[in-house]
Amino acid sequence: MKTPLLILAAAAAGSWTLPATATQQVSSCANHDEIVKVLAQRYHEAPRAIGLASRSAVVEVFTSKSGTWTILLTKTDGASCILAAGSNWEENPPVRNMTSL
Repeated sequence: MKTPLLILAAAAAGSWTLPATATQQVSSCANHDEIVKVLAQRYHEAPRAIGLASRSAVVEVFTSKSGTWTILLTKTDGASCILAAGSNWEENPPVRNMTSL
């Protein structure tokens, strides 16, 4: 069976995608492990950052050396949805002497 995640769509826009052919279609939600596998194999994206979105969800940022990026939301049941994806990711230098707000 072919992996159903050949195009990664952003939930916020409903149709943002990473580069792929127009005939490929997928859902933006799937099992966490499946999405991570596709991000690594197809887009060479690796985890860059992680944080709690709530008591029941984690947000992860995946990036590649070529500049593609994906923001993934995962619930406690392991279901994950792509919130956004794009290109031209750039790292900012760390900010020093930050104070709490």
